[in-house]
Amino acid sequence: MRQINLSLFYSLTYLMSRQIRVLLVVFLMAVSVHSQAADVADLLTDMQRYVDATQKEKARIAQSLFDGVLAEYNDSNRVSIDVNPEYFDAAVYYCAADYLYCQECYEQAMTYNLKAEQLMAESDSALFLSDCYSLTSCIYVRLSDFASATDYAARSLILCRKLDDDARISSALNTLAAIGIYAGQLPEAEKYILESLRIEEKLKRPAAYAIRLGMASEVFVREGKFDEGLKYAQEALRVEMEGGSEHKVPVRRSQLASALYSLGKIEEAREEALEAETALRAEENNTSLLTNSRLLSDIERKLGNTHQAIIYLKECITLSQHTGNLYQEAQANHQLAELYSNSEPAQAIPYWREYVRLKEQIYDDKMAMQLQSFNVRYQMAHQQRQLLQKDEQISLNHVLLIIGIILLIGCVLLAVFLARMVKRRDDDNRELMRTTEEKDEMLRRANDQIQQVQSAHQQMLDAEGRLGSVGEQEEVELTSRELQIVKLLSKGLLSKEVAEQLSISVRTVETHKNHIYRKLGISTTVELLRYGQQKGLI
Repeated sequence: MRQINLSLFYSLTYLMSRQIRVLLVVFLMAVSVHSQAADVADLLTDMQRYVDATQKEKARIAQSLFDGVLAEYNDSNRVSIDVNPEYFDAAVYYCAADYLYCQECYEQAMTYNLKAEQLMAESDSALFLSDCYSLTSCIYVRLSDFASATDYAARSLILCRKLDDDARISSALNTLAAIGIYAGQLPEAEKYILESLRIEEKLKRPAAYAIRLGMASEVFVREGKFDEGLKYAQEALRVEMEGGSEHKVPVRRSQLASALYSLGKIEEAREEALEAETALRAEENNTSLLTNSRLLSDIERKLGNTHQAIIYLKECITLSQHTGNLYQEAQANHQLAELYSNSEPAQAIPYWREYVRLKEQIYDDKMAMQLQSFNVRYQMAHQQRQLLQKDEQISLNHVLLIIGIILLIGCVLLAVFLARMVKRRDDDNRELMRTTEEKDEMLRRANDQIQQVQSAHQQMLDAEGRLGSVGEQEEVELTSRELQIVKLLSKGLLSKEVAEQLSISVRTVETHKNHIYRKLGISTTVELLRYGQQKGLI
């Protein structure tokens, strides 16, 4: 069964005053109490009183209706009689419709949901309106009006896509997949349910994921892809048992039984279907029990138990009429007609007639056109979404390319800057080394010059000392020839010039010169010149 949509409260939060939000929560809780403590007739009576009441009286009726729950709240949380009831009306109608849908009272559920839908259409509340469309679509599926169901499912999906609400998109796609199964549009049903599964894998909602897996199993079994159908059915049961909803486990067992039956595993299928039947009867889940009974009729027929198969099919007709499911009623009549055709042809005729009547009522040209129209719109919307995603990807690629180019240019500039810094540092180091070498060379040369000066100064001092000592010595006797040579040398003549004037050889002059130096104790021409001045030879 479809659970009450608690997200409705959050959808209306920004539209409603604090008092109305409290009353809405109270109503949701009260519906839960109703489902256990009162029957559908009581709720319908209360709702009729609410519908017939004036706006001012509605708050009083609501407070009276929910006294048991309101007692848990402080007086400050009680709803004011003077609040604007516009959105509260829509919430009450919708919640009542949702509750009645769960109780399989589809006609009454449709009545209240259309009221809620009208109020929300006038107020242009997209979130709430999408929920109303979704519930209307589900009700039409149960009533086998697949053309109307498709129309409302399409409206819901369009609103959900505009709102970019993945949870609601997934629900709308699941409804469309169910419509596709009933209408024989299996490729479209597969497309819808696989997209819904991809969304649920991201949302991480075990209960919803199990529902989508179960729907996928039904789609693939109908398409003849039995192995895939079994895989999805087994996964649906596993997810439901580990983290889904406990009361949905029998539904998953029924889907698993259908997949096993499609693979020819009759005994295993019968075991799972019988276990599911027991739980579904206990829960009074007539919608799922109807599907499971049809499966059991097929299994019993396969095992040759015709009588038992007929019992299950007649039960299917009763359940179908109770829930208003014309599709399942038509299928049950068709199978009964086939069973009676061989043994009791007269018994088969009424079932054949009923099948033809129901089939014409269910499947008409309007439905085919509606489905075809929606499939075209879905394809266009899907293509537009793909183009938008491609544009976004291209834009993202352009941005990434620009960022990459900027980073590359930045890296190049940084590399050039670092290279220049390194080159400048090397140049500075070379210049420093060159300057240091020049400084060292200058210091070396200066030191050499200082040493030369010091050496010359020392030589001069030595020479002066020797000359002084020469003057202090005893008179040295030179020969006349030596005196002539001293005189000529003191005048600055060279040894060759002295030799020419004295008509002697240069060698003889040098010999005399050496004798003079030895006698006087000198070694340089300067000292010889000074000696000549002392002796008056110049």
